[in-house]
Amino acid sequence: MKITHAVGVAMNRLTGIVYVGSVDGKKNSAIYGIDTRTMKVVETYQPPKHHKLSHPAGIVVHALTNTMFVVAQKERVVYAFKLGCPKKQCFMGVVLDNLPDKPEQMALWSCASTT
Repeated sequence: MKITHAVGVAMNRLTGIVYVGSVDGKKNSAIYGIDTRTMKVVETYQPPKHHKLSHPAGIVVHALTNTMFVVAQKERVVYAFKLGCPKKQCFMGVVLDNLPDKPEQMALWSCASTT
């Protein structure tokens, strides 16, 4: 398995798949899902052509909703992808855009109601 310039890593604790962001200067970068049992790439995620992903710096997985959030550093946006879907239907859209700086990482906390 060849991952070019790995920059972000997250794991889906329910499936055991590790997601690795890869920077590729020749084409649009991608996030690769690697099955930890076989160590083979089983999923690949890229936004549609009109969106760019040149540096997937931060990756967060929300295992309960099967959603992956990716920081596109150079573009200053956060994308959402549905995990485990048909290839062309995985991109859910832009969650945040026009971030004030080039983000490196992000965190995701589940909020629970106390009422």
